Amino acid sequence: MIWVTKIQRTARTLSFDILTAMRKLLVFGIAAVAILAACRKETNVDVVIPTITRVTIDNLETSEVEVTAGSVLSIRLDVADNQELNEVRVVVHDAENAHTHAGSGHNGGEFHLNSGEWAKDEVLQVSGTTAAMDVEVNVPDTVAGQWHLVITAMDKVGNVSLDYAVLITVSNDELPIIVGSTEPQADATGTIFLNVGGSLLLDGTISDADSLLQVVSYVLSFGGQQSEIVPIEMSGTPTSITFLDLPYSAFPEGTYRVVIDAMDKQGHRRLWDNRVIVE
Repeated sequence: MIWVTKIQRTARTLSFDILTAMRKLLVFGIAAVAILAACRKETNVDVVIPTITRVTIDNLETSEVEVTAGSVLSIRLDVADNQELNEVRVVVHDAENAHTHAGSGHNGGEFHLNSGEWAKDEVLQVSGTTAAMDVEVNVPDTVAGQWHLVITAMDKVGNVSLDYAVLITVSNDELPIIVGSTEPQADATGTIFLNVGGSLLLDGTISDADSLLQVVSYVLSFGGQQSEIVPIEMSGTPTSITFLDLPYSAFPEGTYRVVIDAMDKQGHRRLWDNRVIVE
């Protein structure tokens, strides 16, 4: 009987130990699941990019504006994010190399040379899930041509919105006025098509009320290589000149610009160009 009692006691002890161990494992398992769930919740990644919801320029919602050199653009920006905004970036860069923008607004693709230099890069701090702000952009009084105004927004974790691009076309009567033409003629985009080894003739009329100081012509590759500069003859410092049949020949395959470059006595400079595609 004594041995039986000992065996029963041992069995009860083992059963209690096994039950205790199972309870501990169950508690550990529940805790582990809770920890994993908490970690999963904490490591959720925000992959939603901010959006440019609205852009108005001088109270107009548009992706193209025509302005006069020396004027001021009044821009209203509305942006949004699913969690938290951080900054809005406003950039102005030239549009002369035919690049494009993949976001909203203007697509790009312009290629004519600009006159003068203009660049802007401003970062504005914002917060919250939505923000509205007013920005003024000063147009230099020494430029003419086409530029892109590009707006992007970034959130707190670094997600960046798609571009919102606006084409800005700047006119400037203070620069020399150039009227150029070629034979063969350019198409509506300002492009001339030639066969390899082909040639063209360039004509031009240039005028400026402040009197012209220098007018030259040259061919420029889209990679930046420049041909020999050809001075356009003029007597003294006239207010207007005309030249005819300036020849450019033996074009190899590639894409080029034929350029007229004029400067007046005040130092104002304008570039005129047509694109030449040789195939």
